[in-house]
Amino acid sequence: MRALCWCALLLTLPVTAGCQLGAKGEVGSLTTNTRSAELGDEVSRRGFLTRYIKLPPDLEVQAFHVIYHDQSGGLVPGPSDYVISMALRGDEATLRARVEGARARQCEGFEELLVESARELQGAEALSNTECYERQGARYKVNWSSGVLLEERFAR
Repeated sequence: MRALCWCALLLTLPVTAGCQLGAKGEVGSLTTNTRSAELGDEVSRRGFLTRYIKLPPDLEVQAFHVIYHDQSGGLVPGPSDYVISMALRGDEATLRARVEGARARQCEGFEELLVESARELQGAEALSNTECYERQGARYKVNWSSGVLLEERFAR
């Protein structure tokens, strides 16, 4: 009986050790909780943000908040959870391409959604005269006249 207990312990030890290794934020992990204000210039902000999302070169990164839980490591990798809120600026054609395929909807309920990124913008133009769109895993609030796009990407 004692030998059976030792055998069971020895078999479970590598499994529990492996789970611990994956949970410690190993090198190369994308896990973060970062705001654009923590980074320097536009180049630094864009470089950081493009680790998480594709951006066309003609969209200017105004502000963002990335909360990303990288769950790709460990013995049993799973899907990552994230919320990426961004305030972007571009011309109308670029913004329309960004929301293409999303369905228009009422902006009710979007107020709390993107205020964090919009707060970092200068002026309140991003929150007035807007149209809202959504698709699976993304919501958008656009002010066409000022060229501001508030975008949130998420997986929960």
